[in-house]
Amino acid sequence: LASLHPEGLKEVDHQKNLPIHLYYMHLRGTRPSEEAMHFFLEAFPQSVGIRNKLGYTPFQVLDTYLEMTSAYAY
Repeated sequence: LASLHPEGLKEVDHQKNLPIHLYYMHLRGTRPSEEAMHFFLEAFPQSVGIRNKLGYTPFQVLDTYLEMTSAYAY
């Protein structure tokens, strides 16, 4: 998909989330695969510094979800 429409990785939704933000949200606290991280970072390296409407970078989204899920660990 990225090879057919590479600009798609730069498009944002109504909350200003890039696909990398959405991917990390979808993980819901699990660790991302190494392949997925390489895919996003190689295709659009600047994405790591772009903030969504809430002010979070993709890695801050990932950290937030990891913290939320670890708070419920017994």
